[in-house]
Amino acid sequence: MIYHLFVLLLVCAFNQPSADDVIGRFHAPDGVGKIEVYKRNGKYYGKAICCNMERKDIHNPNPELRNRTVVGLEFISDFEWDGKSAYRNGKLYYPQNGATYDCVMWLENNNNTLKVRGYVGVSMLGKTVAFERVQ
Repeated sequence: MIYHLFVLLLVCAFNQPSADDVIGRFHAPDGVGKIEVYKRNGKYYGKAICCNMERKDIHNPNPELRNRTVVGLEFISDFEWDGKSAYRNGKLYYPQNGATYDCVMWLENNNNTLKVRGYVGVSMLGKTVAFERVQ
């Protein structure tokens, strides 16, 4: 009995999510490109790293930025690991409409699915999209 309890405790201890599990490359939900999530100065960021078609940031509220390409654009910014299961206090810039949203992210499916929920004000009034890890 004590042996089984010890094994269970070991499994739980080694199965704890790590903040850096989110680092990597993921397919965009629209199937058009890929993103890369990385760590800088203790926070997590993401940028578009490739796209199957040329896209410009034409909906940016700043007219001077509307001609920049979406590839290389850092659209996920300032996320902090909450120490449990999610990345919080970040922002998501959505080039399809030029808006910036509050956001929360988390990993599912053995860290192979990155869920990103953007919202205005309250998380319940948002939308979640899934990015699948590049294998």
